[in-house]
Amino acid sequence: MLFRGLFTLLLAVLGAGLLNVALAPSNSAPDGAGMEQTTSANAEVLIMHHLDSFSDRDLEAILSDYADDAVIITPDQQAAGPDEIRALFEDVLAYGNQDEAPFEYTKVHITGPIGYVLWEWTQKDGSVLSGSDTFLIHNGKIKKHTVAFFVTEKPEELHEDDGSEMMDMMDSVEETSDSTSDSES
Repeated sequence: MLFRGLFTLLLAVLGAGLLNVALAPSNSAPDGAGMEQTTSANAEVLIMHHLDSFSDRDLEAILSDYADDAVIITPDQQAAGPDEIRALFEDVLAYGNQDEAPFEYTKVHITGPIGYVLWEWTQKDGSVLSGSDTFLIHNGKIKKHTVAFFVTEKPEELHEDDGSEMMDMMDSVEETSDSTSDSES
């Protein structure tokens, strides 16, 4: 009887072990390192596709990168799901094509399923948005996406008079400085 109980216990343990092996993802590297590399590689392909699609202003290609339950958080709003994300990108893409409003990414960092992108986007009026996006990739799609940016205003164009006014201001500063030095002597 004892032998039969031990035999049943041994079968149960072996069965559970085989079930875990069958259900576990195949990964020959210890500690999941191989799995992370694959995830990073897949995340990189997806993020590069997304950046290229944005540069091309290809709305459908952009939207194809998002999961159905994706969320984008920007400084001004949150968009959740396909309809809100479409509306957000329709508004953003209205700022102009790549020739009118060039977009370029300056750095891309990817670790596992997380991507971080630094970028600059020159607007039609000459102002520049400098920002960063963070992406969380899940099952080959963007699941979470945050955007942060600041705007650098377009520098005012110099007119011929502006140069002489600047020189006059510098002269008055020098004169004030000279009179202060003379009075101290």
